[in-house]
Amino acid sequence: MEGTPLATMRFPGREATLAAQRKIVAELDRALLSQEDFVRASLEMRRTNLANEIEAVRENIANQKEFLSFLEQLNKTQQEELAKGYITRQQVEATVNELNQTKTSLRSLTNQISTLRIEAEQFENSQRESLRAMKEQLL
Repeated sequence: MEGTPLATMRFPGREATLAAQRKIVAELDRALLSQEDFVRASLEMRRTNLANEIEAVRENIANQKEFLSFLEQLNKTQQEELAKGYITRQQVEATVNELNQTKTSLRSLTNQISTLRIEAEQFENSQRESLRAMKEQLL
């Protein structure tokens, strides 16, 4: 009969090695799936936290802008009162100093939002790289 094998050769050592390698691949595959689930959940949680942090900073910026507006009006009023001799130069300088500190605080808060976003992006990239490295192990 044509196409019927005459003999079957077995290689027990190779079969055992192949079975062990398949087991390792299956374990790595399960670990990868587990890690992907963990990373997905972790990223979602971090994105939510990032949104909350940015919202808090934005509220702080809004409050600082409101305070800055108040200080600018106060400074204008104090300049007029200083010209009339109703207040001292030290009082005006204190307001000007507070004005400058508030402007610096606003710049710092704006930078903080950028820093939060950059840190979040770096974390996401590191997680993607970790998953990519695990996938390479399976190849």
